Amino acid sequence: MTSSTASSKGSVTTVLGPVAAGALGLAMAHEHVFFDLSCYFTPSEDDPRGEWATAPLTPDRLWWLRTHPMNSRPNLVQDSVATAVAEVGAFKAAGGGTLVDVTTVGIAPNPLGLAEVSRATGVHIVAGTGYYIGSSYAAQVGDASVEALADGLRRELHEGLAGTSVRAGLIGELGVGDPPDDVEWRVLRAAGRVQRETRCAVSLHPGWGPPGARTAARLAEEAGLDPRRTTLSHLDNRFREDLAAFREVGARGFFLDLDCFGRDLYYPHMDTQLPSDAERIRILLGLLDAGLERQVLLAQDICFRHELVANGGYGYAHVLRSIRPRLRRAGVSEATLNTILIDNPRRWLAGED
Repeated sequence: MTSSTASSKGSVTTVLGPVAAGALGLAMAHEHVFFDLSCYFTPSEDDPRGEWATAPLTPDRLWWLRTHPMNSRPNLVQDSVATAVAEVGAFKAAGGGTLVDVTTVGIAPNPLGLAEVSRATGVHIVAGTGYYIGSSYAAQVGDASVEALADGLRRELHEGLAGTSVRAGLIGELGVGDPPDDVEWRVLRAAGRVQRETRCAVSLHPGWGPPGARTAARLAEEAGLDPRRTTLSHLDNRFREDLAAFREVGARGFFLDLDCFGRDLYYPHMDTQLPSDAERIRILLGLLDAGLERQVLLAQDICFRHELVANGGYGYAHVLRSIRPRLRRAGVSEATLNTILIDNPRRWLAGED
């Protein structure tokens, strides 16, 4: 068995095959082209008859979706190739080169669909292998051993995802609860074994808040993951503007994902308002001032249908079309923008130091 292309020097495995790392271009490090987040669906107390839970997405309901994103079943599923081609095509038109799709078991990965979208748009797509949060896949995995789980990750990196010939280019996103489920801990240890063999990139989905992110970082190290090949996702929502927390995990070598740009939502089940883009920009500027520019990754984490351009959302091009100009106006140089949007994703995915 040959080694994973994701770890071969100077190249990255995309859904259409190996690509020179230098050809990835502007890259979003954490997206979902197809998804089914039904594992998060809950009824809303202000929808007692369940009418809005099943209602189609229409402009007059957008206000409700922004404060009830997980209380609408249609909002949690995107399985249309035509929709994906149009949305990813908008990213390409904005100058985008690569999307990292971290849709893992539990939220409906679609490797053949990703290959079709990549061919149609010319956008490189790097797909993740692995498992989402324990509650979304535990029944499928059962009591599988760490080595059996590692074998599955190896197979999807080397041969293809879900029995296809479409190979994964990284592991993750992997859910790491605080504390983790037993099955999440087994998956994390399996990922550590495979990363040590291949040097492939790994993306982690931490539990909520600063404690969840710190726990994910600690457990990643205990599982044998290399922080220099591993990113902690959603830190703009976990650490918010706690720069000391960012510096703490940054000093250990982890990549730092600010990957929810455009997601100014209220989560009623947690009574939590997510940060605004203005807050995220302040966070990013603070990380640059702290000398962490070589560890920052950006994205939008599109995983609700109302976030798509066709439904009134910002889409996959938001960072390029809206956030990048704002960063320029804030004094961020073109060289630094290229470090964040081109160099860092390339180093993370290709295993470059």
